[in-house]
Amino acid sequence: MSADRHNQSTIRFDRKGASAGFPETVGLTILFHPQVDRVGDIAPLMDYVSNERALVSRIEPVFRKPNGRRTDALASPVLSRKPLQIEVTQDGGISICNTSDTVEAIADSEVLRPSRSFSRAEFYRGIVLSLADRVALLLHPMQVTRNHSDLLGIIGYSPPIQRLRSAILNVADFDVPVLLQGESGVGKELVASAIHRYSRRNGRPYVCVNMSAIPSSLAASELFGYVKGAFSGAERNHSGYFCDAEGGTLFLDEIGETTLEVQSVLLRAIENKKLQPIGGKIRDIDVRVIAATDFNLERAVKKGLFRGPLLQRLSGYRINIVPLRQRRDDIGRLFVHFLRSELEAIGQVDRLQERSPGRSWITAGLVAQLAEYEWPGNVRQLQNVTRQLVISNRDSRELNADSVLDELLTRKNLPDAEEMPTQNQPVKKRRVAELSDQEIIDVLRRHRFNLNLTCSELGVSRNWLNKFIEHCPYLRKAKDLGEEEIRLCAAECGDDINAMAARLEVSLRGLQLQIKRLGM
Repeated sequence: MSADRHNQSTIRFDRKGASAGFPETVGLTILFHPQVDRVGDIAPLMDYVSNERALVSRIEPVFRKPNGRRTDALASPVLSRKPLQIEVTQDGGISICNTSDTVEAIADSEVLRPSRSFSRAEFYRGIVLSLADRVALLLHPMQVTRNHSDLLGIIGYSPPIQRLRSAILNVADFDVPVLLQGESGVGKELVASAIHRYSRRNGRPYVCVNMSAIPSSLAASELFGYVKGAFSGAERNHSGYFCDAEGGTLFLDEIGETTLEVQSVLLRAIENKKLQPIGGKIRDIDVRVIAATDFNLERAVKKGLFRGPLLQRLSGYRINIVPLRQRRDDIGRLFVHFLRSELEAIGQVDRLQERSPGRSWITAGLVAQLAEYEWPGNVRQLQNVTRQLVISNRDSRELNADSVLDELLTRKNLPDAEEMPTQNQPVKKRRVAELSDQEIIDVLRRHRFNLNLTCSELGVSRNWLNKFIEHCPYLRKAKDLGEEEIRLCAAECGDDINAMAARLEVSLRGLQLQIKRLGM
């Protein structure tokens, strides 16, 4: 990066070791096209550090599949030959100008009249473009990655998904426990299934267990089984999950929600590779364990809510699965995949075909809304939304959001103006007992860990919220962040410290203090 741009960074510290996180290229990914097989096509436009100007129109650039196969320009007849002009600004942001007087171009929900500038953080998040309500594109940093010929059953070609596939293949044939971490709905069970499928245990049993559903009183019998007559009501032998998975893989989902008592029996089984059914004899077991959680287990260990030895046993290899909002270029690919599946189920898959040149059942504007949404429920939520769209538009000539989805997709990260407290409109206080931990965490995430906005919505004091964060086992603190993680995040967020705080899920003030503590 040039010295000028470096000096204009939002936070200034040595970039040593962080250069690998910078984008190689400014690129486009097709979020929607009337020819739905074009969704997911990509077009590298220009080097991020160049002084070039990229042009986007009906006839340029030429796109390609992520595997490198050339496809075509956008080529929709309703698009103009007069291009959008895109260039990198001096501060590392993006400027977009619409040179056409006839074709409307919308960028992040605002019409280009005729131009608009975006910050570096907005570029790193991904700028959603809608052209004539026929084509939706994502303008975003694009890095060269190795594309796997086998998708491993995972939809997407974004760099995080490519790294995820590599991690799966790297660990699959090592017979070690794997700990999957990521928010609810990111696809942890899908990853666990792929690890089993590509391991030497493929063809042997694969057993999934929701650990949060096992009460402490039944843990031993459910996990290890019992023999007939072991207790009152034991009228037959019961094998248990470990025995069911013998020779194969046992997937322990929601491991962070298990009680300490259940954790104890798990630790003994995994550590000793032996189990004892209730009323039976000790026997050896041959089971590979994959565990998954959306909790911060290190924080839970510090608070005495999770056993450290069990965490170490489960952490033979860790895989972090990024949330959907951090791989926005996959949203179009996932949406079309889910659409196809739902339409096939009702015999209407032909709706995906282009009705006439440049027209289709799907509108680019709706897909643009999907791409701009933050998706707190991740891929699972997108799948559910797609299903609702198909059902509510079963007899419609055009796919439109119904009233429920319209409210969801147009909801912004910030409260509406009339909901924001003012000096003359005090915040309505709520009883702390009415707030669940998950509700507080959800509000923090929705406001990208802006404490003032979170306090305003919840009706709690800043002092109370600080204490909650300090003692909550499911949230990490800025003081726990290491220098390497901060540097990598800074590179990914273009040194925008507000975006960094949101990405790392810590308070802005806490992150600033930690950067100072580390001498960065």
